[in-house]
Amino acid sequence: MKIIHTSDWHLGARLHDVSREEEHRNFLEWLVKLVEAEHPDALVIAGDIFDTRQPSASAQKLYCDFLARVGGGGLCQRVVVIAGNHDSQALLESAKEPLACIRVVVSASFDADNPASLAVPVKNADGSVGLVIGAVPFMNNAELANLGNEGNPEEEREVRVRRGFERSYALALQSAKAVAATAPVVLTGHCYLAGSRLSDSKSERAMANVGGLGGFDAAAMGIADYVALGHLHQPQCVGGKETIAYSGAPLEMSFAEAGQRKYVNVVTFGARSGDPVTVEKREIPQWTLLKQLRGTADELRDAVSAEHGEENRKTYLSVQVTELDGDFSALVNEFRTILAGRNVLLLFPEDVRPRQTAGLNGLVEQGVELESMTELEMARMRLQDVGIANQELERLLSLVNKVIEYVKN
Repeated sequence: MKIIHTSDWHLGARLHDVSREEEHRNFLEWLVKLVEAEHPDALVIAGDIFDTRQPSASAQKLYCDFLARVGGGGLCQRVVVIAGNHDSQALLESAKEPLACIRVVVSASFDADNPASLAVPVKNADGSVGLVIGAVPFMNNAELANLGNEGNPEEEREVRVRRGFERSYALALQSAKAVAATAPVVLTGHCYLAGSRLSDSKSERAMANVGGLGGFDAAAMGIADYVALGHLHQPQCVGGKETIAYSGAPLEMSFAEAGQRKYVNVVTFGARSGDPVTVEKREIPQWTLLKQLRGTADELRDAVSAEHGEENRKTYLSVQVTELDGDFSALVNEFRTILAGRNVLLLFPEDVRPRQTAGLNGLVEQGVELESMTELEMARMRLQDVGIANQELERLLSLVNKVIEYVKN
């Protein structure tokens, strides 16, 4: 049995108000060709299919067209889609029944009263079960706390959340093994596991699932032959185990990910649970180039002047100015003049001089669309506007981040 594991597409995402639609279209075309070449038995998409809970019509069309080609075209026996924290459960579930007609299984919400619905069998040519996927979707803290509630009003919420996480996987694993018998079992997850590496707090937005306390323990998920994870954009395995893996996002979602190599995982199983599992990475080509430059005004003038871009793909540029005598906006205009006519677009100029920052007002003056910023970015800029010192700034931002995550969850 073989699966392909991908996640965190973020269809509809923008990079500082620049559409990524063409890049996403290219990625999905590449993925269709990979499926055709690899002949997997199942494709697992581990959450954050969309960037927002109300994706555009064009983003939804990309998603549906892809599923029609892969599922409807019979390129693999099963496509398993789970909801991520960016996805709308209602939106994904609205197409659940028609998608089932083309071999697509959608798991957008966790039904503790019917955990058997999470078990997705993948069959061998002779009709026997060759693999079972326990399709666990993203669950927010309120859902987990409710599942982990034992009726003790004095019990801390964190304890209930962690117990709920463990129970959700115990139920999913039990249901999957009941169907699998001796066949391999795959679990999915869209969560932050302790010890995992973040690209940054901007593109991934939520550092941890439990109030910034460092994420969940992978051991709480139980023992499966492979755990297909989503949520973190940097491809990685957890705890040194290649069978507990984040496939990562297919595109560089922020300048913090500039130069990061992107993959999907091709996973091959033996006939029985416990047999050796092979995980192979297939590198995803990047259709744009993200570059981040940092230095003094003079250093950046030289570096920007040397940026001519590439013929076949656009370069998106971020500059961080560490030292400057004069007006920051004038320097930005100078850079834009230098780059005029080149296949390079300056997207995110940032003034990072000590004790002197552009702040939120400065970005507005530069024409930056505030809708392209996260809540935490806006809070940082606003605190800088009122002159908060760097040490106090980080403490306050940590508190703001906890409030943001509490409201979201």
